[in-house]
This record gives sequence, structure tokens and C-alpha cells, in this order.
Amino acid sequence: MTKSRGINRPKWRPTDAEIEEVRRAFPVTRTADLAARMGVERHQVDKLAARLGLLKDPAWLNGPECARTDGRKGMGMRFQPGHVPWTKGRKLPGHGAATAFKPGQRPANYKPLGALRINAGGYLQRKVTETGYPPHDWQFVHRLVWIEAHGPIPPGHVVTFRTGRRTTDPDLLTVDALELISQRELMDRNRLPPELQAISQLRGVLTRALNDRSKA
Repeated sequence: MTKSRGINRPKWRPTDAEIEEVRRAFPVTRTADLAARMGVERHQVDKLAARLGLLKDPAWLNGPECARTDGRKGMGMRFQPGHVPWTKGRKLPGHGAATAFKPGQRPANYKPLGALRINAGGYLQRKVTETGYPPHDWQFVHRLVWIEAHGPIPPGHVVTFRTGRRTTDPDLLTVDALELISQRELMDRNRLPPELQAISQLRGVLTRALNDRSKA
């Protein structure tokens, strides 16, 4: 999106393409820049990112691209070499073994590897790792199904559901319910009214079939 919604803009209802863009760019892009690029307010991007469980990439936060000048942003507020914290050697009330997490203790909302959940966007996800970083630990099941059948997703492309096949039932989420399209095609579809989206999808299928035949 590039067109501003104006001062009294309506509530932002992000499209699938906008959600994918936030998921891709938020960890490594200044939120204000991403919001300006999408034509929305910064707090709207922050709210969507929180719903999706997105965090800024630690490596990016410590890199020069995150800072506004030369990578020294906040230097005046950092601990300096030789600094001694005021708590050194002190025992503070309420900060002891009684209130500390026990070895091996897990939070009440812990989910084991292989667990399924439905995210804020209404898509089924599976826990595949336990790094503690949700965007890495939880992956979209429809992407996993496609990758298992066809291999890695090419850059600039997304896996989406065919018309009328979107589901959160793992038994119904099969590779024949999915298709691989470019991000541009997904954005074009989301701009169309529902009655024309199916026609756009069929056009994309026909175009890809003709391209495959010309390469043969």
C-alpha cells in the first residue's frame, strides 16, 4: 500500500499480502519506515506484529542499519567499561530462590515440539524448534506441506490456498489445496473484489502452464 488513509483513516484490516510483508520485513526494518511504506500508522504495524508474535532480529538491532546515524544510537545510556552496579554484593528482598524459576521449569503456556496452534491471522502453525524465538519456533503448516512436496519456496513467492480450500484442519491441509504464486500476484488478487479473485487465480494457473510448456 502506498496511498495514505488520511487523518481520520478507518481501522486497518490488513490483507494477506500486507500480513506477509509485515512478517517478512518487521524483524529487520525500522517500524516507522515500514509503516510509512505501507501507508499506515506506526502503532498499527506494532499491533499487527504483536499479534503475529514478531520481534526485531537481535543481530539487526545491534547493527548500523537500526541506528539513525552511525550505529552509536543510545551510547550515552549504556553502561561504560568499569561500571559497578549498585546492587553488587547486596541481597534484595524478594529476589531469591523462593521466587526464582526452578531448573527445568517451563511456563504454563509451554507447547511441545510438533504442537499445533492457530495464529492471530487464522492460519495453522506447528512448533518445529525450541529456540524461544516464536517466529522461528512456529512455522505455517501450509508452507511446511508445500516445502515437503516441492522443496524450498523461491524468493519473491508465497504459498497460498486455492479458492475455497483454506482450512485449519491438518487432515484437509494437503498439497493439492495449495499453490505457489508471486507476491505481486497475491497483492493484485487482494485488490480485486471476491467475485473476480477466482478469475485472477485461474489466469495465473493458465499463465504458469503456458510458461512450463514453452520451457519444455
